[in-house]
Amino acid sequence: MVPDLSPTAARIGVVSDIHVTPDRDRTGHWNEPIHYNRALARLERALEWFNGEDVDAVFILGDLCEEGDIASLRAALDICQDLTMPGYVLGGNHDALQLELLREEVGARPPLAFADQGVIRGVPFGTAHVTWHGGHRFTATLVMPDGDDLVLVATHFPLISRQRTLEGRGLRYAGDLQDVELHTATLTRRRSPTVVLAAHLHVDDEHVEGRALQLVNPPVVEGEGGASIVSVEPVGIVHREVRALDAGTVRRTTHRFVDGRWT
Repeated sequence: MVPDLSPTAARIGVVSDIHVTPDRDRTGHWNEPIHYNRALARLERALEWFNGEDVDAVFILGDLCEEGDIASLRAALDICQDLTMPGYVLGGNHDALQLELLREEVGARPPLAFADQGVIRGVPFGTAHVTWHGGHRFTATLVMPDGDDLVLVATHFPLISRQRTLEGRGLRYAGDLQDVELHTATLTRRRSPTVVLAAHLHVDDEHVEGRALQLVNPPVVEGEGGASIVSVEPVGIVHREVRALDAGTVRRTTHRFVDGRWT
């Protein structure tokens, strides 16, 4: 059943971890098989879903390419440019070689944007853009809107580590920001609720830490492929639909912020 939504709800499409590569016949495995040859087709399918559902905006949460090559990055952006609503792009760790170029390419491709913060149907959002320090070392600059309202934060890396939990489930862990604990502390100090839209871990995961609700988007490239639509009501109600892009099945959850905590 599709939930009844307030007319003030911000409906947001989320897609991530596309991993376009020049070698389209390449195969791989992380926690599930990786289908590089399906990456672009699945991306198109996710955006068609968003367009058909009249979402207000789309967050593209990084790892557009696998090897950091310009052609693959542009191939993903070419498809994302077909959105009929604003598309906010963030770089991921696999995009590290092209972070500056990514910003330039996005700026030249409306309706795409490389935003730090803004408002979507009354819901303020911030971002955590990554900085690469070589190797597997990344930090993020967290930009948060002022005020005590519910805030949405878009990021490639999770802002709350899930390493212990996911490894405890026997899953490989893709790693954290070097300053993840700093960001976790910033979120948990807020008196008002925060909804974090994250990626990177190649899992579908939902977690509450204090007043922060972190929703980790599943990857396009791995397993059956995944994308999500998150509906956020300023009063503190979050509906989430996660779609398996190959099978077309949808999983729905609802979170409510009541008496200072998420339920």
